[in-house]
Amino acid sequence: MKFKKIVSFVLPVAMSVAFTALFYVPYIENQSFVSYASEGVNVAEHTPYEIKQYIEEHPFDMQSQPVYTVQPSTTAPYEIGEIDNATKENALNALNCMRYIAGLPEVTLNEEYGRLAQAAAFVNSINGSSSHYPQQPAGVPDDIYQLGRTGASESNLCSGDLQKLATAVLVYMNDSDSKNISKVGHRRWCLNPTMAATGFGVLGNMSAMYALDSNRQKTESNVCWPAQNMPIEYFSTMQTYQNLPAWSIVLNKNLFQDYVEVSLVRTSDMKEWNFSTLSADGDFYVDNGRYAEPGCIIFRPSDISYNDGDKFDVKITTEDSTIEYSVNFFSLSSVKNEAVKTSIGNVNGDYYIDSVDASIVLDEYANYSTGRTSILNDEQKKCADVNKDGLIDANDATKILEYYSYISTNDNPLSMENWL
Repeated sequence: MKFKKIVSFVLPVAMSVAFTALFYVPYIENQSFVSYASEGVNVAEHTPYEIKQYIEEHPFDMQSQPVYTVQPSTTAPYEIGEIDNATKENALNALNCMRYIAGLPEVTLNEEYGRLAQAAAFVNSINGSSSHYPQQPAGVPDDIYQLGRTGASESNLCSGDLQKLATAVLVYMNDSDSKNISKVGHRRWCLNPTMAATGFGVLGNMSAMYALDSNRQKTESNVCWPAQNMPIEYFSTMQTYQNLPAWSIVLNKNLFQDYVEVSLVRTSDMKEWNFSTLSADGDFYVDNGRYAEPGCIIFRPSDISYNDGDKFDVKITTEDSTIEYSVNFFSLSSVKNEAVKTSIGNVNGDYYIDSVDASIVLDEYANYSTGRTSILNDEQKKCADVNKDGLIDANDATKILEYYSYISTNDNPLSMENWL
């Protein structure tokens, strides 16, 4: 499946002054910059188990075709049409799953936004091209055209040979083709912290997702993708460099690219990629456009692959701040060892109960038996005392190993508490 996309909100010179005032802040010489020091990524961090559970509770079908409650008509009498609730919910679930992974709250469907997105897809479908500023098709009434033009200018747009809205959401999230990688604008609109609602539309080879809602008071900052806990299923595992998605983080402030430096380290072998204006181990961009928020740092490392269990440490320095965070890649199919978020037996706090926890319990038992200092904090001791007898010993380690064997052969295991 091959999609062709149009960059979100290119903001051409011909744009009206009123629209510019709403959605674009031009560079002003000698503009003062507000210091925005940050220690990390300020979003909700969800565990792999929580992410898998959320996706299971909000399923979406990548192959789902649209169903219409009102059939579109591209000839007189013209009708833009309306997709049914199931089609809308499928697309919404795809978007909300991506937002949940990123640590952002859900958005809801808005009827007017849906009508704008549907009109955008309608006009672009008749024209046979995807444009944020479409021409009026011959014969289409002014009211329908104006609705479609407004919708197109305020939406993410996607074109391709299939009508799959959930797939379009993932295309927006990838956003790393040659036309979009320098801005990842579609991704930034999908992960807009102030977005509270959206709407979807599709007709023929054209689809749209309304993007300009900003009716939520945000508390998050420094939104990154890939997220801190990232399913590899939604961050391409393809080995061809050009097809791998770029990394991005939005700082919501104007940045001087010459002062931005990025270090990316894979912890398993300490391989390092560095990015700056002077030298970059791959693609590197800094964009201050108003795609939801300005100050987006974009980097795509070369000679890299992503596998279940990979961990990367990121350090970014700007003219006035340092941001550090880690990204843990995991496969959704491998997340079956955690029955609950926190549990007895989960001694090292990695949300898995396995032989590593049993080994820690035995080390603690050895330390206790020889009068050495405990290696566990109070919370870890509670998790280590599996049988609740007030001791941490080989009996607890044995129970952990027995439970590990149990969950390794069960797709829907009980929590350790219930198993005991």
